[in-house]
Amino acid sequence: MIKIKLILAIASMMIVGVVHALFSGGSGTSVDPYHIANANDLNNVRGSYLNKYFIQTADIDLSSYGIDYDGGKGWVPIGTESDPFRGV
Repeated sequence: MIKIKLILAIASMMIVGVVHALFSGGSGTSVDPYHIANANDLNNVRGSYLNKYFIQTADIDLSSYGIDYDGGKGWVPIGTESDPFRGV
């Protein structure tokens, strides 16, 4: 039983570490929101972060994501009517 708890604790820490690597800082709570400082951070908001908190910490220039980006799609907005943004 102790081994199972230890394995679960380690796995949980690994998952948290991966999420932290997706953003420039923060832990996603109301007192420590994920930091959105660049286009990569902003793009990573597309994940399933139900009730997670975000704060934009810098101006983000998306001009290089114009109409020619991604095979003519350009920057795809985050959240749609069928799949809305669910963070705060």
